[in-house]
Amino acid sequence: MRTSRTLLGAAALTASLLVPTLASAQVGHGRNFGLGLVLGYPHAGLSGNVVFNDSTSLQFSAAFRYHNSRYGNGLFLRGDYLFYPATLVRAAALDLKFYFGPGVNVGLGVGSGRGFFLGAELPVGLALRFNRVPIDIAIEAVPVLEILNGNDGVLGFGIGGATHIRYYF
Repeated sequence: MRTSRTLLGAAALTASLLVPTLASAQVGHGRNFGLGLVLGYPHAGLSGNVVFNDSTSLQFSAAFRYHNSRYGNGLFLRGDYLFYPATLVRAAALDLKFYFGPGVNVGLGVGSGRGFFLGAELPVGLALRFNRVPIDIAIEAVPVLEILNGNDGVLGFGIGGATHIRYYF
């Protein structure tokens, strides 16, 4: 009972802190939730972004990985807390921003001999935010360190890349 009260209190505190922040975020027409496509790392899938303010956001994506010789088929999820320390171009129609941030990726294998995968990542990219229409396009390089590999137990390092195209609601 005590644990549920603590969790409820933490959830209420988190919500009370996020609501004013989300209300102040602006991407094209002052909208803060973007949904669209990701192409590249891990493959084609859904991409989302919640903009907290002009300098931070939470990016997430989900894709079905297929025909991978090491991992097999499976659902692949990513989540990144992004920082936007510099605006490289500021114009009436658009802003070009540099970003980076820590993140995690999770793979859930499907089929025989496929397991659970967990990795840490650090996407580094450029985001083109349009000011007159609620759309952004982001291009990123994503260094990944595998922490847990349930398939063959071999940890690894790699670099992927992705392009996100999102419409903001």
